[in-house]
Amino acid sequence: MADDDVGAPAAVVSGDLTCSPCVEESPQDAQVEGVPATTAAQSIDEAAKWKERSGRLGNAVNQQKARIQELEESDTRLKRLLNLAKRSIESKDASIESLKQQVVELKAAAAKQGRPKDPRRILHKVKHVTHAGQTTLWCLVEYTSDDDDESRPPECGWLAFQHEADLLEYVRRASGEPVRVPDLSLPPSDVLQMVPYCSYISFFVPHKLDLSDELERVQEEFRRYRVRSGTVAFISHVSTVHVEITRKQKEAELRKISASALTKQTEQIGGMDLQQELQAARVQVRRFSQLQTSAEER
Repeated sequence: MADDDVGAPAAVVSGDLTCSPCVEESPQDAQVEGVPATTAAQSIDEAAKWKERSGRLGNAVNQQKARIQELEESDTRLKRLLNLAKRSIESKDASIESLKQQVVELKAAAAKQGRPKDPRRILHKVKHVTHAGQTTLWCLVEYTSDDDDESRPPECGWLAFQHEADLLEYVRRASGEPVRVPDLSLPPSDVLQMVPYCSYISFFVPHKLDLSDELERVQEEFRRYRVRSGTVAFISHVSTVHVEITRKQKEAELRKISASALTKQTEQIGGMDLQQELQAARVQVRRFSQLQTSAEER
């Protein structure tokens, strides 16, 4: 019994060692129902290739998803900037409305207080002499106005000055463009004396009046341009901000549409390719399983 117990493990070991070469199949045993062993090896290689390609496609899909996530984050940042710009514009609009209201209130207060009006130009200057020999200078003054309605006639009024120096001091204190003091207009008696020279006046005076009117028109346009320049600059700035916001909105929409189209296209292509590849891989695996089962039965 001792000899049998000692010899048993050796027999087992020797049996294992002698049976290990039996695992290798001969070329005759590898053939299953007329299918060579190379076909099974090719099927395994093709299945490995399909698996590797599926892995690459999965990596590509993951990269596309990461890119789409980056685009969504960029879109979120743009939306945040757009909201900030909208709030800034709303704040500026509120400030503009407040300033307009203040201007209206200041105009109303100035009208109540009887603020002195600024002269725009002096139309006529007339010298009046009383019977006592006292001289008074009367000037027809056209005043400035904040109203841009050109259909309304300008506001005018007569002002009296005792001396020429008083008139010059009044002109000097006027704000805005320098006011030109015209020459004295002729009194009625002098006009009657000038009747013989009407033909001479009718030839030269119209040309002088045309030039004076043109000069006054240019001065008036220049004044209005200066008044409106500040408003135009501010409106231009606001328009630029609106245009920039609109452009950013369109760019964000285009990015979103492009990302959506890319996602759909990638999903369609990836889905079709993966489905076809998985179906082919299943066929190959099923075929390999059948071959392996047949080989085991043999």
